[in-house]
Amino acid sequence: MQKKNYWLYVLSLEQGKHYVGITTQTPEKRFQEHVKGVLPAKWTMKYKPEKILDTKDLGEMTRKDAEAYEQKVVRKYMKEKGYNNTRGGDLTDEENYEQHFGRIALSEDWSTFRTVVLLTICILVVTVLYYLK
Repeated sequence: MQKKNYWLYVLSLEQGKHYVGITTQTPEKRFQEHVKGVLPAKWTMKYKPEKILDTKDLGEMTRKDAEAYEQKVVRKYMKEKGYNNTRGGDLTDEENYEQHFGRIALSEDWSTFRTVVLLTICILVVTVLYYLK
């Protein structure tokens, strides 16, 4: 696999939205492409780019490794800024968002429900044991 120098960049978009991407160009050049609509992402077409929030020189690596790092940063920003406010990597449109986070939300809801049920049972058992003494 061929290695290239990759940059990770985070853009601030209108309406409080964010976009995370990788590039082999400078982040500034890629930002201008997003602004001008040259090879734009769907998200940056929908919400106009305002400025570069953050950049990181990832160094020489394969595209696969750069994309893996990008995925982690996208999910970090989604958690911090909101799942409806961030896109990038493999989560670039609503369809991917629904498929990925819909399953996570269901599993998190089930996990929370189980925890509440177990705590309720424990409280009931302790209460019954207390009154049986």
